[in-house]
Amino acid sequence: MRYSTLAKWSYGLKVLVVAEAILFVSPYI
Repeated sequence: MRYSTLAKWSYGLKVLVVAEAILFVSPYI
């Protein structure tokens, strides 16, 4: 169970980082 939760957390963190990066860079595109 811990492995699955860690995978979900890592995936969620990656998605959040990508979303924040897109929102931060979108004005310059």
